[in-house]
Amino acid sequence: MAAARLVIPNGFPDQTTNSIVLTAASLQTPLFDATAPLEVRYGTFGFLVGHELGHILENHDFDAEGQPMESWSAADSTAHDEQTACIIAQANRYVAGEGAHLDGKKTAGENFGDLSGIYYAYTAMAKDLGSHADDKGPDGYTPAQRFFVAYAQHWCTAERPDFARENLRDDGHAPARYRTNAPLSNMPAFAHAFSCANTAPMVRPAPTRCSLWGLALP
Repeated sequence: MAAARLVIPNGFPDQTTNSIVLTAASLQTPLFDATAPLEVRYGTFGFLVGHELGHILENHDFDAEGQPMESWSAADSTAHDEQTACIIAQANRYVAGEGAHLDGKKTAGENFGDLSGIYYAYTAMAKDLGSHADDKGPDGYTPAQRFFVAYAQHWCTAERPDFARENLRDDGHAPARYRTNAPLSNMPAFAHAFSCANTAPMVRPAPTRCSLWGLALP
């Protein structure tokens, strides 16, 4: 397993050391390309780091000194439960194929990580680029658009129907299509980047959007 983790591009939260383990493979293309534009790196590798950071922040079994104890208040737990309930409800409505629905509760932790990852990565990119995030380049795309395209492309996959059914039943991660569309549909920044109409399928009405830590997504 340890050897396999070196060749699989992934990250793993280590709550006991308050750190993130990134495999050597995650520092290779296509997940990480040092020659790619900044926004592309944020949309791929930056998302991975943000996803694992989301897992770390959900841990509340240790205090600031690393001692085992409950570090959340009752209000913290209630707020987190409400935000997670929104994520679960969105996932439960997703039909993955052949009429089978995604299990929102089973995939809640990873879906929360995905929403965290895209939030942190986009926020960092927007801070770095400022108003230039909306400047159209020679390729006809803005940095903000390239960020979202890079994020979506890194989920490109091909799988047999029986494998997809097994993953839907057994995996704690949602299907790649859902991991692409669900987080982005919660982000007004995505709709802004591509000038989506309010009625577009990828634009959720404000009351149905999910948020993180009480903060609306950009």
